[in-house]
Amino acid sequence: MSDPQETSRLEHHIRRRLVSGFLVIVPLWITFVVLRMLFHVMASLLVPILDDLPFFKDRSDQALALLAVVIFLVTVYAIGTITAFVMGRRFVAIGERVIMRIPVVKSIYSAVRQVVDTFSISEKAQFKSVVLVQYPRLGLHVIAFVTGTITDSMGRKLVKVFIPHAPNPMSGFLQLMAEDELICTNLTVEDGIKMIVSIGVISPNRIELCKKADAAQEKAS
Repeated sequence: MSDPQETSRLEHHIRRRLVSGFLVIVPLWITFVVLRMLFHVMASLLVPILDDLPFFKDRSDQALALLAVVIFLVTVYAIGTITAFVMGRRFVAIGERVIMRIPVVKSIYSAVRQVVDTFSISEKAQFKSVVLVQYPRLGLHVIAFVTGTITDSMGRKLVKVFIPHAPNPMSGFLQLMAEDELICTNLTVEDGIKMIVSIGVISPNRIELCKKADAAQEKAS
């Protein structure tokens, strides 16, 4: 008869390897499916228009599809350039206000916008570093992001710390904390966001910690 303990270890080993394989394959598969879907959508929208133009009459479907993708990317780049200016941002804001007044479209748009904002949060929020703070009580540590500093009327420098909710880092709490209350880490902002979004499933094997006050003393010395 086989050893039950050995069988259990084998099952655990197989299960872990399967999970590891899925964690690699699933993101790649989703990326492929999304890119293929976007390609077909862009082609279906622009190819009929290009096919009606005299210059593109005798072009192959593959060439027209590739040209459609190029036109789409150039259009997206142009929109991004326009929204970089104040007037462009105002037009976008007006358009969003109109969309948010349409009952069904509002729900879909807000959900998609939240997902997009989650993936672009590291660029938008301008987080400086990842720290640990004791919250909601002493002895419990949570991941937080430093967004800057502020000085109060007594001349004390306080650190602006954003404590996000998991798995949605777009919501959370903003705290003003003394610098010596923070524990700095070697985590990058991207690492911190991955940990929040994955509720801790994706994380480095080791985190280097140091007190903010200790780090300041080391720099001074």
